Amino acid sequence: MPKIVDHEVRRAEITKAVIRSISKEGLANVTIRGIAREGGFSSGTLAHYFNSKEELIDFAFNEISKQAFERINARTLGYTKARQKVRAVVEELTPQPSDEHDSVISVSFWAAARQNDRLRQKFHEVYENLRAHLRAFIDEGIGTGEFRIEGDIEDEIDFIVAITDGLLVSFLLDPNRFPEERGRKLVTAALSRLIA
Repeated sequence: MPKIVDHEVRRAEITKAVIRSISKEGLANVTIRGIAREGGFSSGTLAHYFNSKEELIDFAFNEISKQAFERINARTLGYTKARQKVRAVVEELTPQPSDEHDSVISVSFWAAARQNDRLRQKFHEVYENLRAHLRAFIDEGIGTGEFRIEGDIEDEIDFIVAITDGLLVSFLLDPNRFPEERGRKLVTAALSRLIA
C-alpha cells in the first residue's frame, strides 16, 4: 500500500531544512542537494514541490516572513499598552545572540535582494507590512497619550526600522559586545524618543 504523505507537514519539514541550510551555508551557497541532505529526504522529493531553487528560496522567504509576523501578532495581542506593542515588534526583529541563525538568514536575504528584483519587491512588501504595524501602534500610543512625537510619524517609523536593522547586524557581527541585557537597554533607548 502506498505511503500517505501529509503535504503540509512535508512543506513544513522542507521549510525547516531550507532555513537550517541557509543558516549554515548562506543563501548564495545553498543547493537543492544540500537542502535535501539537511532534511533527510531525496532531491526528487524537493522537485515534487518546487521547480527550481528560486521557487524554493521564494517559499522560504515567504514562510520566514509569515512566521515573524505571526510571532509579532501573538505577542502584541496580549498587550494593552502601545509601548509594549512597539517594543515587541522591535524585539522580534532584533534577535539576541542565542537566535543567531535568524540574523544570518535575514542578512543573507538582504545581500541577495541587491541583485534580485523579485526578492527586493518581496522585501518592500514585508517592510510596508512592518511599517503598517508600527504606524498602528504609534497612532494608538499618541491617542492614549503614551507617545508624543514632534515631527512626522513616518520619520519615527523609519527611524525604528533603521535602528532595528542596525541592531540585528550588530548583534550578529559582534555578539560579545551585545549580551542580552545590553541588547534590551539599546531597544529601550531606541524607543525612548517616543515616550511622552
